[in-house]
Amino acid sequence: MTTKEHKQRMRCVVAPLTNAGGEGKTWVSMMIQSIFQLLHEPIVVADADQGNRAARVVLGKVHLIDISEDSEASAAKLMAQVEGGQSLLIDCGANALASSVNFNNMLAETAETLRGDGYEAYGLCVVSANKPGAAAALKRLVTRFTPYFKLLWVFNDRDGSNRVPEGFVADITVRNLDPGFVTLVHDAGGFTPIVLHGVDGHQHSSDYISAYLWSFADQEGIRKLFGDAQINSLSALLNRTVKRVDPMRIERPLADEEYLETVWKAKHLRAIWPTLGDVDAMMRALEDFKKTHIR
Repeated sequence: MTTKEHKQRMRCVVAPLTNAGGEGKTWVSMMIQSIFQLLHEPIVVADADQGNRAARVVLGKVHLIDISEDSEASAAKLMAQVEGGQSLLIDCGANALASSVNFNNMLAETAETLRGDGYEAYGLCVVSANKPGAAAALKRLVTRFTPYFKLLWVFNDRDGSNRVPEGFVADITVRNLDPGFVTLVHDAGGFTPIVLHGVDGHQHSSDYISAYLWSFADQEGIRKLFGDAQINSLSALLNRTVKRVDPMRIERPLADEEYLETVWKAKHLRAIWPTLGDVDAMMRALEDFKKTHIR
């Protein structure tokens, strides 16, 4: 690769930022690193979450480094790892952001140094549903990073309630994914193996998970991060037609035969859902469903 070609490669610093645990930082990191991988962009993942080593499990198949030590040593380690032009993804710990001045200084200094070397530095600020006051507290916390990072605000609809904090405007929304699909993602070691190879006996679920990743990628905030051309190049791979299972909740992985049975049950439920509470209307809806779907 020539020097000119190397400089044209996308080189971003991404740091999921939050001031509380359980906000979905590592889940967001998984999707971001999968997009890098699917675009064939080299990626280094830095694990700064001392309280929750989830990244060790779900990001273990990428180049993962530990930066939980002192800030000076961590900064040196980061700079050494990205000298080859890799993109850098930092999975931050809430405790470090909220209480460690040294760690915050390390983040700022690292971003400033890398920007001088041609990187774009983005901070993904993650807020979940049903966390009163979390968005306002996070906005106060990340003020210190605005000179160093372009901030993108992420709403994680982790419980499917779609209860966006009052006054919060998201650049990126992370849809709720049922536990059965989440288990498949974790067991596979992330989204990338599922997208590229599927899961044996679980092709319908693999398509569903790929389409879920597309719903994340095909948003203005993610397009700002990667560029329209790069995201558009993933459409053929991710934007799949799936068989709907809503409003059924998938609690465990479903093999293809059971998945199709669930699709059938879901059709029944969707047929009568608008009539709940009205027995006569429910019966009419079921009769209409039989006429339409049963031969």
